[in-house]
Amino acid sequence: MKLKFKSILPILMAVILLNTGCDEKDPPLPDNILSFAVSEIGFEADETSKKVSLTTSRVVAEATQVVISVTEEGVAYGEQYTTEPAIENGRIMLTIPAGKMDVAFTINKVSDVYFEGTEKLQFTIEVANSDVVIDEVKTAILHFGAILSQGDMMTIQGKLDANDPKVEPVYIDFSQNEQYRMAEKPYTLGFYCGDDFRVILNNTDRVKATFAGKTYETTKTDINAVTLADADEAINIGADGMATPLELESVDDATGKLEGTVFRQISENPNENKVYLVAIGTVPANEWYKVKVNRKDNGYSVQYALINESDIKAIDIEKDKAYNIVSLDLVTGKTLIREPKASKWDILYSTGMNVTEITMGGGPSVPRPYFMQDLIFINNLVGVEAAEVSVEDVKYEVFSKEHLKNINFSSDRNIIGSNWRVTAPNPMNPVLGIKYNLFYIIKDSSGNYYKLRFLKMGLGADGGVRGRPEIEYALVR
Repeated sequence: MKLKFKSILPILMAVILLNTGCDEKDPPLPDNILSFAVSEIGFEADETSKKVSLTTSRVVAEATQVVISVTEEGVAYGEQYTTEPAIENGRIMLTIPAGKMDVAFTINKVSDVYFEGTEKLQFTIEVANSDVVIDEVKTAILHFGAILSQGDMMTIQGKLDANDPKVEPVYIDFSQNEQYRMAEKPYTLGFYCGDDFRVILNNTDRVKATFAGKTYETTKTDINAVTLADADEAINIGADGMATPLELESVDDATGKLEGTVFRQISENPNENKVYLVAIGTVPANEWYKVKVNRKDNGYSVQYALINESDIKAIDIEKDKAYNIVSLDLVTGKTLIREPKASKWDILYSTGMNVTEITMGGGPSVPRPYFMQDLIFINNLVGVEAAEVSVEDVKYEVFSKEHLKNINFSSDRNIIGSNWRVTAPNPMNPVLGIKYNLFYIIKDSSGNYYKLRFLKMGLGADGGVRGRPEIEYALVR
């Protein structure tokens, strides 16, 4: 055995020296592609301005100059529309800052000008310096009228900087090829604007709640009578859901059903409305809020304070039928609109509370809520529905109207949820990243059907950027 070992040793040493003695260069990065975020955009009747975005496939190493040419059809600059930045000699000049991935310009309608809806602008990427390569499809069309998108490809702009750890919620409207990035608008509670009177927890910001008592029946109805001692009787809504388990009863129903909200239906009788405890994130009990909500006319009257404070604040909130919810930030005391109009979005890409089966201490698995990344929620409150399809049953490319008869749609808010990706490989799903064997059918609130598949998400070997998933969708015909 010694003779055999000695005879092999020189060969092994030579191999090691060969592999370590030469400088191996990293494989070249793929081209950094510059393209329009979508290829077709429309103005709806109530819109006065529109943003046109361009995006790169990764951050630019240095400031990148981009020249966009503009071709008019039925409109004239300054008479029917203007732009920011301004058009000069038929071109718009833009700069993508170093370390960024996006740049945009804005089209503004001139006030008191009538549009027939047939007018349009064509934008073409002419020149881009630095290390970017212009996409083969380098044009985008802006219509001065509404469109019904036949489909497109889109990079969801959950973050504008690839190195930014924070991902902002993005609402997407397939029929208009539109995405709305609702950055820096935190809120705690959403007040439903439909016929019912409901309070919805902001699960994209780790908001949890419970009633101020051991049971709902024993919960206090006088907010002035609630103190820090009441937290001792309540479930721990300050838990994170991972290191410390979080009770399922502390979050709204994951499927988005209004009857499953932690806050029960707001009664016309103020004496029937309970005081609730609300926690934002992982916080100790002295940072919880106490909240009581009553009806007032066609809206809500809200009382709130930190749990141990005696100075009770009050605010009235009116319903706005154009939106699903009007939001309240308990930290600042301000109301705000955090979603697009209810008719103008189909899905939401966001972080959020979701429910999964967790085994604690070797015991049986139980459903537990915890905070996840890369979730997709549908706009179920205005009738959006969705269904999951396996490519083993029908391929995405050939899916058509004739296949709809075999599809069972769901109105569950989290019907897509986390199902489209794998962030922790397991025996059932050993490959990290997108589940390429699945796609989804979305039925929007107008009755249009879109097929949707995910292309990149920045995990595994897909080459994307996490927080900026790339999708493809098409009108089902």
